[in-house]
Amino acid sequence: MQTSPYPPGDAARARDAADSRLRRLTIGVFAGASALAVVLAGVASATTHHARRAVARTAVTVTTLPAVNVSAPSATPPGGAAATAAPAAPDQAPTPAYSPPVVTSGGS
Repeated sequence: MQTSPYPPGDAARARDAADSRLRRLTIGVFAGASALAVVLAGVASATTHHARRAVARTAVTVTTLPAVNVSAPSATPPGGAAATAAPAAPDQAPTPAYSPPVVTSGGS
């Protein structure tokens, strides 16, 4: 059986001190990483917003024109002939042609 290089009480204190240093280091690294993430998020957020520029407003004047009398269009077309009928709609919509798939998965 080997003996410890430290006296019996010192080994436990050394272990506890190392554990405390490791805990402080872990907390510091976590706090630093969190602060860095916040800073980078702020920079990324700031790059998506464009600066607002002041726009000089000018006064707009509105002038009204006198009303013009316009007569309603006549019921007959200008040629005097009866209006031509619109082309008739097809009886049935065309059906798409079926073609077999180009690639078949899992076939031999």
